[in-house]
Amino acid sequence: MKTDSAIKPTTGLLLKPFLTIFLPTCILFFLTSLYLFYSKKLAEIDRIELIRSYEIDLLSQKLSSMLDVLTKDLRSISTSFERHVHLANRGSSNTTPHHTYDEHLTAVLMDTYEAREYYDQIRYIDQNGMEQIRIQRVNGQPFLVDNENRQNKSERPYFTESIELSASSIYIS
Repeated sequence: MKTDSAIKPTTGLLLKPFLTIFLPTCILFFLTSLYLFYSKKLAEIDRIELIRSYEIDLLSQKLSSMLDVLTKDLRSISTSFERHVHLANRGSSNTTPHHTYDEHLTAVLMDTYEAREYYDQIRYIDQNGMEQIRIQRVNGQPFLVDNENRQNKSERPYFTESIELSASSIYIS
């Protein structure tokens, strides 16, 4: 019996310092580790958000630049056509302005298409929705689609929406 009573006070004496020193130290260590882990994750999230923000800004600038080039291309094509029509109207009566206009239009569109690799297709669609000219890439090379393979686009949203725009407006699809 003496052994039992002697063990109990010793166990109680050891348990109290354990609970007052070791357990709070463990809890503090755990909370510090949790805080550091959480801080590290927050820093990683901030880093990812910063990178994504930078990438979005970069892509936005690139898209803006491409749209500026597209707008300049369209205005240049438009000016070229106006100049051609003006010169054709002043030319001799032997010329067939419509045929010359189509050739000129095709040449200008082909030059523009060749200069800009990011254009998927260039189409000239008349006021009824019929493709008059369609240029697309085949095996990486510009290809002028022949008359038999041109399509009517009068029901397509990009045609129905763009046909309603004023002459100086640009519709990009």
